[in-house]
Amino acid sequence: MVRKDPKEFSLLPSLEYGIIYASMSLMEKSGIPRVIKMNSGGYSHILNFMVISRLLENCSDLGLVDLIDSVYYPWNYLHLSDDNIYRALHRIESE
Repeated sequence: MVRKDPKEFSLLPSLEYGIIYASMSLMEKSGIPRVIKMNSGGYSHILNFMVISRLLENCSDLGLVDLIDSVYYPWNYLHLSDDNIYRALHRIESE
């Protein structure tokens, strides 16, 4: 067994997950993701994250780009950019 010097040991910063998991669980029980998916196609995970993010932080839509780096969202890899956020909102608006 190799012993490491405690000074060499470090933990990565933890990511927020609890409120996201609880929120997604409640949303799934109420059928919200299914409704979002029916009306938004490929943008459903971005829109789900937008709903959940309001519980974490009251940020603008573009603030989601910064927020995704500080949380763990295990349901899908989210590539958030200004364009994707506005496309998701436009998709809902056009339905």
